[in-house]
Amino acid sequence: GLWEHFAVADGWRLDPALEPLVAELEGLGLRWGLASNFDDRLFRVCARWPVFAMAHERFVSAQLGYAKPGLGFFRAIESRLGIEAGKLLLVGNDPLEDYAAAHEAGWQAVLLGDPLTPDQTAIAALSDLPALLKRNSA
Repeated sequence: GLWEHFAVADGWRLDPALEPLVAELEGLGLRWGLASNFDDRLFRVCARWPVFAMAHERFVSAQLGYAKPGLGFFRAIESRLGIEAGKLLLVGNDPLEDYAAAHEAGWQAVLLGDPLTPDQTAIAALSDLPALLKRNSA
C-alpha cells in the first residue's frame, strides 16, 4: 500500500543537484541537515543514498512531537541544536508550511520553486543555493 511505498527509497527521487550542493555547503563551512514532517521511515529511506550520511542533523516531526508549520517544530530544532532562530535557514518547497512558517519562527528561509509573493526569496533549483548564500553573505 501507500504506507509501504514511502517506507522504501524506490518510492522517492533524489535530486541530482544534492551531492554537488552538499560538497559546496561543506566547502563554505556550513552545517546542513534534514527537517521533515515525516516519521522514522525517512531514516530508512535516506540510508540508501550516501549523501544523507553526511547530514549533520536529521529531524522528523514524529520524533520532535511537532509538525510544520507549527512554531513548536522550529523551537524544538533550535533547542536540540542550541542555535538561535536567526542563524538557521530552511530551504523548502512549500510557500506556506516551509517558507512562511520558517519566517514566522524567525528563521531565514529560501523557497525551492515559484514564490507566492515577490518578497519571498526563491531559487529555481538546489544548484542555485550556493550563489544565493554567497550573494547574501557579501
